[in-house]
Amino acid sequence: MGVKASKALLNLLESTLEAARRVLRDLEPDEVPAAVRKVARDSGRRLPPPYARSLYAELDENDWFRDKVTDVLVAADPDSEDIRLAAAGFFLHRPENWEERLVALLAKHEEKEMGTEVAALEQTIERLKSALDAAKEKERKARAALSDLRTETEKRVKEAKAAAEAARAAATGPSVDLERELQGSAAEIARLKTDLVEADGRIDSLKSMLLKARRMERGGADDPGPRVWRTGDPLDMAKMLDDVMLAMRPSSVDVGYMGEAAAALEVPDGIRPDQADAIRWMLHQERPVTLVVDGYNVSFQLDESRFSTPELREQVRDGLVRLRRLARGPLPTILVFDSAEEEANIPGPVETRFVRSADDEIVRLSAGLPGDVIVISTDREVRERAELNGAIALWSDAFVGWMRSR
Repeated sequence: MGVKASKALLNLLESTLEAARRVLRDLEPDEVPAAVRKVARDSGRRLPPPYARSLYAELDENDWFRDKVTDVLVAADPDSEDIRLAAAGFFLHRPENWEERLVALLAKHEEKEMGTEVAALEQTIERLKSALDAAKEKERKARAALSDLRTETEKRVKEAKAAAEAARAAATGPSVDLERELQGSAAEIARLKTDLVEADGRIDSLKSMLLKARRMERGGADDPGPRVWRTGDPLDMAKMLDDVMLAMRPSSVDVGYMGEAAAALEVPDGIRPDQADAIRWMLHQERPVTLVVDGYNVSFQLDESRFSTPELREQVRDGLVRLRRLARGPLPTILVFDSAEEEANIPGPVETRFVRSADDEIVRLSAGLPGDVIVISTDREVRERAELNGAIALWSDAFVGWMRSR
């Protein structure tokens, strides 16, 4: 093999690989090389990395197949100003010293991509800093409002207790008047308890806001590529705010997994997101995890010939119900399908949603749901957008593999 099939090289040769896929679709079944038959059957918009590497290897070693692709990709030219067409020209036509020239072209491309990624990361960092500043200001206002509310509540509780004591002291008066005053005091105390519950609700809202700000910061920090800002300052500030809120929170209120949220949920090394082991790992989590599933994406993996039928939708839903029963920790689940009809939500053990764009709904949920979120989809764009929101993305293949192993 001339040049190692790195991720950067496969990205540079994307147009070449797409041309090869078109050639595979036009070949008779017995003409398709054995090493790429699975690739020929794949109908996704983007090839998974293992398939891309297999297709690259076949092109590199099979002169007949490479000539077929050369006939299709007529624009491939080593002298092209388009870096992708120039790379295709080196790889397909193979002029003298093509390996060294392709490696040099790849280095130039990676340098350009690196500069673009660094600029994007710097913009992301600035945006996250602004978001953190806004969250800090909201937290300050919320603390001030909470302090005022508690002061007022304590004052009213004292007044209610004083009224109750006065009512008891007047027990020698008419029994009817005494009973009326006691009932009024009980109602006032009940109302004050409601106010306290409302104050706790405001604390919960503030906690969700802080967790979302931290998840946004974690999503930016986890992006691959060079680290142009390593101080960790926004995360430190978010943790400090968590500590302040925990200190102010009444001891009778359960803070749940707020302390654990600082440690991001991650798929362990050695477990691939497209394997059933990733689902088994998820089932062993004791912390609450919200699962969002791309419905038709999963049913297509089960049976592409009838993926949109009610039977396949019910099979996916039954699999998720079984998944919830086996989960060690809380696993609220949302199943999302595309629908050209009126949008609808169906409650149940697995909440089912029919929306105009399942992709956009999944991405919206990954950004808006509190706590840890896991998205299941083979659509690369959906997974990448969800991961930018701080969610973990697993492939539909992993869930289908788990279902078939049961």
